[in-house]
Amino acid sequence: MNIDLLDIPVPTKKATEELKSGRTQLTAAALELLVRFDGKASLAEIVTQAEGLTGEEVFETAQTLAEDGYIEVAGRERTLDLKMDDLFGKTGAYAVPADPKQEAEAESGAEALDAEGYYVSIARKASEPKTPENGSTYSVLVIEDDEGLKQALKLLLTIHEFHPRFAATKSEILAEMSALPLPDVILLDVTLPAANGFSILAKLRKVPRLRGIPVIMLTARANREDVLRGITGRAAGYITKPFENETLITAIKTVLGLR
Repeated sequence: MNIDLLDIPVPTKKATEELKSGRTQLTAAALELLVRFDGKASLAEIVTQAEGLTGEEVFETAQTLAEDGYIEVAGRERTLDLKMDDLFGKTGAYAVPADPKQEAEAESGAEALDAEGYYVSIARKASEPKTPENGSTYSVLVIEDDEGLKQALKLLLTIHEFHPRFAATKSEILAEMSALPLPDVILLDVTLPAANGFSILAKLRKVPRLRGIPVIMLTARANREDVLRGITGRAAGYITKPFENETLITAIKTVLGLR
């Protein structure tokens, strides 16, 4: 059994019986962790609390305990307990980071946008296929307020066997970013009713559990400054509206490592 950082480990009957009897072959470190696995905290939270062990050691020990039948997973159906301020804040302009590699990539992206109408970052495409968060179907969270476009994207994504999810308001976005399983890809508009897409991108990159989700900016804003802001903000891609359906699907598959 493989255990994930978002899983909530609990002791099995085998573990409980051994702890009660006092007869066990487990190491002191494994026993200490086993006591912490009470069904109230995820493995990620336990990693931050464990003293004297690195995160890698905690994860490897938990994996061994799971394989040996000492712990099982209580489930992931809970929220990540994010506060509104974690995703939303002032939406002022963001300075372009003084990183030569990012600046070079951003310039390349801007040139590609001028020539092709879209840009997908080769540097950040997945090296191997990403496993769907729900274990079976890739979900795509569309953060967009245009109802007509949302309906078109729902049909397009469904046809290509993606599970579409939608959000536009602060409460909807927060709910989608707090619930598990997390989306596999985010399509993010820049101009939203109560938020700025670049601000949301910056916030996502600061939240450890969310920063690994590929974000593709999907916007009508096509000037060079916006493209630079998106790419230096570590968006995995930047696609301008109107767009070709095949372009969007190709971009999604690219950041998932499917193409």
